[in-house]
Amino acid sequence: MKYKLFFSLLASGFVMGCLLVSQTSTAVTCNAQVELYAKHPSFMVNVEGLPSAGYLWRVTNQPQWLHLEHTETIPSVLIGGPTQEAWTFHASDEAFLSAQTATLDLTFARPWEKGEPAAKICRIILVTHTE
Repeated sequence: MKYKLFFSLLASGFVMGCLLVSQTSTAVTCNAQVELYAKHPSFMVNVEGLPSAGYLWRVTNQPQWLHLEHTETIPSVLIGGPTQEAWTFHASDEAFLSAQTATLDLTFARPWEKGEPAAKICRIILVTHTE
């Protein structure tokens, strides 16, 4: 029993370590504000997923100058457990023509439950700077 617990802890630490090593931009969680500069136009949003229950994250609001570069999902060490997701976004040059504030919304819901409120909403306030 001791060895199983040790292995699970070791495996989860290793998996989380892989996520942290792969980060090359600012990493934030929900309900945060991100300061964007032309020199560092990318950022990562870290969220917890639960695809085994049918819940998926999706972008529901974003400025035209913001683009999703890629997503990365780290599976749970528990069968059916929560996953860790990293969504990397990149602001185009258009974002830095003038200082502005915009909102990025991710919603966590079951896609087939139309008309139902989202289980979670992840709102990120984006502030661009010209310098």
